[in-house]
Amino acid sequence: MPDIRFCTTRDDKRMAYAIDGDGPAIVLPAWWISHVQRDWEEDGFRAFFSSLAEDHTVVRYDRIGAGLSDRERDQADITIDREVADLTVLIDHLGFDQVSLLGISCGGPIALTYAARNPDKVDKLIFFASYLRGVRVGTAEIQEAMLGLVRASWGLGSKTLAALFTPDVSAEDIRRSSSLQRAWADGEMAAQLLTLTYRGDVSEIAGQSRAPSLVMHRQQDHVVPFDAGRELAASLPNATFVPLAGNAHVPWEGDTKPVLDATRSFLGVTRSPAAEPPSADANHNTLVRRGDVWLLSFGGELAHFKHSKGLTDLAVLLARPGHEVAAAALMRGGLVQEAEPGSDPVLDDRARAEFRARVQSITEELEEARGFNDLGRTERLEAEQEAILGELAAATGLGGRSRKLKDPSERARKAVSARIRESINRIGDAHPAAGAHFRDAVRTGVFCCYEPADPIEWEL
Repeated sequence: MPDIRFCTTRDDKRMAYAIDGDGPAIVLPAWWISHVQRDWEEDGFRAFFSSLAEDHTVVRYDRIGAGLSDRERDQADITIDREVADLTVLIDHLGFDQVSLLGISCGGPIALTYAARNPDKVDKLIFFASYLRGVRVGTAEIQEAMLGLVRASWGLGSKTLAALFTPDVSAEDIRRSSSLQRAWADGEMAAQLLTLTYRGDVSEIAGQSRAPSLVMHRQQDHVVPFDAGRELAASLPNATFVPLAGNAHVPWEGDTKPVLDATRSFLGVTRSPAAEPPSADANHNTLVRRGDVWLLSFGGELAHFKHSKGLTDLAVLLARPGHEVAAAALMRGGLVQEAEPGSDPVLDDRARAEFRARVQSITEELEEARGFNDLGRTERLEAEQEAILGELAAATGLGGRSRKLKDPSERARKAVSARIRESINRIGDAHPAAGAHFRDAVRTGVFCCYEPADPIEWEL
């Protein structure tokens, strides 16, 4: 956990900030709602900023009104000028002679304004999913509807925003993100900060910035349109524009590698051998997940792989060498204990109750998604609902009685076998020895099993 400290703003408010790493300073102007402690507990967030902190001193803070900072804040005081004043206090408090600023989303206008007013203090500017004019963040009708929703029901509003920020995460992740937003700021503060986002306009000062700038924007961003990022890059005198694939609004979700690579290249970071992962030990085999990346060490060679469900399945099997695990259990994340064929039900009472509760939750979320005409979210929820209902149907007999494991779901067998084999093929492309080992040692089907010819220990 990075160090968490406090500084005092010009009106005697206590502002919380976190500082991590060593090297040239990168400061993040406040974006949306944050919590310098709890944010760090999220795997993707921690992996992203830990990577940045390998080469830099990274500073994040909670704006007044949110997180660990003082929560009381006057409505009239929610302006870009006030945000810039607080950023100025923090940079002066830390005694930095010069900083790079990373402006994410609505943190971008704050970064740009500070740079225009303090040209000698800013080394470089980095923007991600940002904009010049808040009117570009959705149509007037969408902005009005979002503000009304947040004020009328902060629970529903926070869930809607969470789904927009990271569309491809699970429903459980969206619920957790929604809950965290509500814990970190109240609904009225959220509405006021949204108003600041929508009304902000720094287009007139864009030409005053002389700092070299990097502008990154994902092409399918549902929150800030791609064209808003293009407009930002075109308006800055010394900017490089990097279009990225994907739809996640925040840089620590989705494919983070292009974001980190572009940022390091722009900042002139040359990775020294000491900064690279240590060479693999021929006697030490590992398959561990770090954020969105899996690290595989086998036979003295190291390889990295983007996260997939098949790699999660493989890790479950490696943890139980010689034991059969039902494909239906792996479909639910490997949370069910392995069993002998013909004995225990495919779905125990608790699992069936959880599935049915999830179906009810999906039904409610579908009503919400259809009400907002969110076709992408509706499609994902319908697909999840169909998969769960299919699993329940396959796992129960006449009258709702549990089927035994000798009659498992064909759907689970096909899906799990395919994703495990796909992951083993990917491993084989990058690490032929490991790929060959897994092809020989992993059996898929109704039951899946890792059965190496000779015992092998794995760190997982």
